Amino acid sequence: MLRITLIVLLAVHCSYSVPVKSSVTQFLGSIANDPVTDLQNDPCAKKSDADASQCLYQKLPDIDPDNTHPEYRCCISWVANDCLASSGKVDCTAAEFTTLRKILDEIIALGDAGACKVFPYHTGINTCAK
Repeated sequence: MLRITLIVLLAVHCSYSVPVKSSVTQFLGSIANDPVTDLQNDPCAKKSDADASQCLYQKLPDIDPDNTHPEYRCCISWVANDCLASSGKVDCTAAEFTTLRKILDEIIALGDAGACKVFPYHTGINTCAK
């Protein structure tokens, strides 16, 4: 089973270049840290990993991590993002969840500005076409 944070990061993987990061940083105001590193080190994300992974595999039981189609990668990333957020809301303290939500919002902005322009984030995705 893949770590949920790795799936969430698919949205920014292809687009995480200096120009995109710079423009998104300006858009967000000033990101003090790297949201990719922050997500990987976030205590709430770590606490929620198992529950979020279970959520992801329930929504996408035939997930294909080898599929490189950008729309599919963005879609599974957005489903993973929602699963991590919903699990974090239950598994973490309010303060921890607030931090996680901020990181996830930054990752959404990076994805929407880069690799996922063709399939921008919206909540409530329940399936991804291959």
